[in-house]
Amino acid sequence: WSVSDFRRELQSELLAQKVVATLDTEARSRADSVLAQLQAGGDFAALAAEYSDEASTKANGGEYGIDIQRTNRDISPQIIDALFQLQPGEISGVVTTPTSHEIVKVLENNNGTLRAAHIVIDLKPISIYTDKVAEEQGDTRFINL
Repeated sequence: WSVSDFRRELQSELLAQKVVATLDTEARSRADSVLAQLQAGGDFAALAAEYSDEASTKANGGEYGIDIQRTNRDISPQIIDALFQLQPGEISGVVTTPTSHEIVKVLENNNGTLRAAHIVIDLKPISIYTDKVAEEQGDTRFINL
């Protein structure tokens, strides 16, 4: 791969993520519904267990199970930014990442190291939208031999 190939592939992937976040209105509606329940006093852990698509955290109320610092690279930058704007006990709005809509809650802040939980609503794969269009349009030739 050349640097130019890498940039082109990265741009394509970023565009696909933005398109899916816009087109997947079902995922956004689910996230908004969960947020409304939280704002009405719903229990975060119970709602995470019921609605979260994150299998590894939903059983323990959405808790990450790791200490989170600003430099953590295992969590998307959008989520890190949202977490570090919250005080313990506070819940974010719906945060859109490249692959999901999430709602996060800070459980504890120990001198900049957070313990937190999240509810994840996964976005559909881009192929859900592109395969149908590809079928309807058929193959396209850009170069005739």
